[in-house]
Amino acid sequence: MNKYNFLFCILIFLLSCESEDSSQTEVMQPVDSNENITYNLTIDIQGQGSVLQEDKNSNNGPDYSEGSFVKLTAIPSDGWVFSTWQGDVVLNENPIEIVMNSSKNLTAIFELTDDDSDDDPPTQGELIYLDSNGLTIKANSNAKPGDIATLNGVEYLIVDNDLLREIIVDETEDLSKLVTTFVTDMSSMFRNKQTLTPDITAWDTSNVTDMSYMFFNASLYNGDLSLWDTGKVTNMTYMFAETGVFNRDIGDWNTINVENMIGMFNKANSFNQDLSRWCVPLIPTRPAVFSNDSNLSENFIPKWGTCPD
Repeated sequence: MNKYNFLFCILIFLLSCESEDSSQTEVMQPVDSNENITYNLTIDIQGQGSVLQEDKNSNNGPDYSEGSFVKLTAIPSDGWVFSTWQGDVVLNENPIEIVMNSSKNLTAIFELTDDDSDDDPPTQGELIYLDSNGLTIKANSNAKPGDIATLNGVEYLIVDNDLLREIIVDETEDLSKLVTTFVTDMSSMFRNKQTLTPDITAWDTSNVTDMSYMFFNASLYNGDLSLWDTGKVTNMTYMFAETGVFNRDIGDWNTINVENMIGMFNKANSFNQDLSRWCVPLIPTRPAVFSNDSNLSENFIPKWGTCPD
């Protein structure tokens, strides 16, 4: 091999190495770690009112892109005033603007107006109020379990988990005159109560997380629960199983946070209401014995893993 051929071979080798290095460099290009990052904004309400969420992209939440500026405006209901923001942001201003650099949880607190303008705190009658749905009785933040309050001439007892269970066991109170805002657990509440037919239509269930076995084998119960707030409930296992006559419309219940519906209507002989609009994103497949040996039509079954419009 002469020296020219030798030099030509070296040149080809160097060009080949350069091409390989370039290819490897291209493969190892870094990816922008900030691309498509979103954060969740959770707004809770204490009292009566609402919160308007606005950002420059016309997104109303609850998920916002990193760095978004979100304007929050607290809007009190009639007879209420905005008090303060609590949670990850503590401010008295309204409206406020926050930057979404992390997931955030805020509570907008509304208080009753002082109707008589005497600057005194709310009277005992204002410990409770009628919800905007015109039916549910709720406790205000200044109330506590054991308080007795009057609304429209009717006396109500404010209860928590322990007091409510004691009353049900002893059967000492009219259950329709209980305010259950502070109750978080209603599991097995009326289990095997085969003769009890309580009027609990106006109960406040907005803070309840567990309703498992609540009406299990409550064979005579057929009350109206259509306006119950089930937005925080995670467990409805065997809730209406083996009920004899229950057949009320609960198709508008908020089930977005429910994780377990095993046996919910198992052997529910009479129930046949449309549940196809239920939002059940946390239950991807039909739960075991969900409606076995029941009267529930297959057309009325929820669409598992979805949240219908």
